[in-house]
Amino acid sequence: MLFQGHYEDAVDAHINAHIAALGSGDAWEVTQGLICQANGYQSLRQYHNAFQALEEALHTIGNPIDETRLRSKAHLLACWADNAIMAGEKTIAEEKLHASAEYLEQIFSGTYMLCFSQSSLLEHL
Repeated sequence: MLFQGHYEDAVDAHINAHIAALGSGDAWEVTQGLICQANGYQSLRQYHNAFQALEEALHTIGNPIDETRLRSKAHLLACWADNAIMAGEKTIAEEKLHASAEYLEQIFSGTYMLCFSQSSLLEHL
């Protein structure tokens, strides 16, 4: 629905999916539902609602130690930065990009080289 331009219907569907995921106790599904809600809110230009969904998703993930959840946390923070840019909140965008980069550094340290630097990301703000 989201990609068809039915943003409000998509958000409603993702809220219902979120409620179902909460009932199942599956933290991964809860997080994914919240990411989808945030995408819908961004499409509706409801950035502060997107911030709330992303904040709840970050809280659900907690302090990850495995790579999958580290990637998810980095992704959530980058999504938050994207919403902050759209909302005109440059300071928040920079803060969230820095936090996202810290998680990416944990993933790639010693094994991979980052293909970008924080400064090159921030140049585009």
